[in-house]
Amino acid sequence: MSTKVLIVEDDALIALGMTEVLNCAGFLVVGPARRISEAIELAETWRPRVAVVDIALAGGRDGIEGANLLKEQGAEVVFVTAQSGDETLARATALKPAAFLSKPCAPCDLLHAVQQAAGPEHRAGGAPWI
Repeated sequence: MSTKVLIVEDDALIALGMTEVLNCAGFLVVGPARRISEAIELAETWRPRVAVVDIALAGGRDGIEGANLLKEQGAEVVFVTAQSGDETLARATALKPAAFLSKPCAPCDLLHAVQQAAGPEHRAGGAPWI
């Protein structure tokens, strides 16, 4: 069974790119969710092992708040964001994410971070072209 990865990203093109990279590597991608409320609903239904979360999202709640809720449901968190201020970084690192990637990130960096977050028993077969 493929490891489930939830994508929480409000930019449709970025979410599509992430989905393609992770699907090609053998992960089962859930989402994308554009808002935290959508992410929580998807996580309750699908129980993803990893959540790839943008910090700046549409709606009233940010990705850090959402990541905290997703971690409570058992997901490992990989932040992928353009937000890099000191306060944002401090809040994000306090959650002990599996990885913190800056946008734009290379597909191989995303794949490596998700593989590490998933753990050795959950890794998908890697795509050799990444």
